[in-house]
Amino acid sequence: MKSLPLVAAFFLGFTLCNARQLSQGEIHQIGRWIFFNETSGKEELMIFWNTHEDFPSFGIGHCIWHLQGQELVHEEQFPALCTYLKKHGVKLPGWLSKALLKGAPWKNREAFLRDKKRPAELLEVLKDTIDLQARFMVERVHQKIPDIINAAPDEVRKKLQSHCKLLEQTPMGTYALVDYLNFKGSGLNRLADGRRQYWGLLQVLLAIPETVTKETILKAFTVSAAKVLTRRVEESAPDYKLLKFFHGWMKRVSTYSDSLLLW
Repeated sequence: MKSLPLVAAFFLGFTLCNARQLSQGEIHQIGRWIFFNETSGKEELMIFWNTHEDFPSFGIGHCIWHLQGQELVHEEQFPALCTYLKKHGVKLPGWLSKALLKGAPWKNREAFLRDKKRPAELLEVLKDTIDLQARFMVERVHQKIPDIINAAPDEVRKKLQSHCKLLEQTPMGTYALVDYLNFKGSGLNRLADGRRQYWGLLQVLLAIPETVTKETILKAFTVSAAKVLTRRVEESAPDYKLLKFFHGWMKRVSTYSDSLLLW
């Protein structure tokens, strides 16, 4: 990633300091929406290991935790979440504090499912910290936005900055940014074959028209996200193996402009 001159870096960094300050109630609601998106609102699913994945996921956002010695394309978030919780006075189980230094303490999914003690202890921590987890995710998106904008071509950075500013001025816009970043990533990381991930938040922001307003930004973000994910399914041809996820993906991004979620 290219380094920015000091003035440009300051300009892009105002997203974090000028973002509308959310109330505790708004953060709570954002957390609840994400919790429902990831777990259908089931607390027991905050401890999860998908049969199609090589790692476990935890919390309302299903934050990934790599195994010991594991190197994956998927960004690991769970250790950072634990650090955040500890910083805010949450007491972590002794085994968890030690394991964070090395990686998830299970060899595979089968060993994870056999372990009844540690996942149960972790679930109790996660059930008591839903609002803190939501705040962690909100702060994370504000921290990521300057990097996402910096990764875009010079000529569109101002447009992306404007889009993010509009979105960050409302709880619904913040929810859209937070959920999509958590759902499909930043769009900055490389895939195993060296190609850049092309369905992340960067790609969604790039596809939003320049002429959007505060009245239309949520609709534009929703449509852009749907187009990016539709393209991903299309490019899974000839077997279209991602089509099985299509309905769920469209249902999820449609919440970004759903008036029923507004207060």
